[in-house]
Amino acid sequence: MSVLIVDDEYYIRDVLTTFLLEAGYDATGARDGRDAVDNLRQQPGRFRLILLDVMMPYMTGWELLETIRDDPALAALPVILMTAAENVHQKAIEQGATDYLPKPIDLDELLDIVEYYYVDDQRER
Repeated sequence: MSVLIVDDEYYIRDVLTTFLLEAGYDATGARDGRDAVDNLRQQPGRFRLILLDVMMPYMTGWELLETIRDDPALAALPVILMTAAENVHQKAIEQGATDYLPKPIDLDELLDIVEYYYVDDQRER
């Protein structure tokens, strides 16, 4: 099981992927919403958690969230929205996000969220 990090900014995607790999998690990056959809559909069952940037070209995080929630095979995946925009938390939850992380990302908070949605679920199985 892996964490899918969807962010069009290479540096952010790379830092978060590397950080999670070094923390012992399997993590993969996707450069935009289309790339994420390809990953999710070509590797069903691989991903346990999605960290999703809101502002991206081609397909925004909002559009990708809607695509995920509308697909029965993907709808149950936890999706954590990430953005530097203010006052987004309530909208994120209303639109179907599982949780929200403000940018810049607090790495301790990131680990808490990943542990909650990734590790705790694995212990139940």
